[in-house]
Amino acid sequence: KNKNGNGPLMIATKYNQFLTIKYLIENGANINESYHSGWSPLMMASKNGNLEIVKYLILNGGLIHSQNDHGWTPLMAAAEGGHVDVVNYLIQCHANVNVRNQNGWTSLMIASSKGYVSVVKELL
Repeated sequence: KNKNGNGPLMIATKYNQFLTIKYLIENGANINESYHSGWSPLMMASKNGNLEIVKYLILNGGLIHSQNDHGWTPLMAAAEGGHVDVVNYLIQCHANVNVRNQNGWTSLMIASSKGYVSVVKELL
């Protein structure tokens, strides 16, 4: 892990390095390991809006209902970034749209506060 507490899988996910992510997972990396503040690789990929990586992580066991230390889910991370395609996919995978973070906010509230109308429509 680096000084921020992130391991190779999280770093590869942060920088959208799909082939590296695939290699690490195929060679035993823990797909659901939480890193700094409880973030998972799936949360990071959702925040980045990288649908290809989100799909790969979910198809290989990434937990869509995971929450970080502040109660954020992958769906919230995607909603905050305005990534409608990722939001749509997570909903198709049965992500719970009603989960609230530590501040009591849902994904819908987060998207609405950012003015992401297309994301709000997906979450309704």
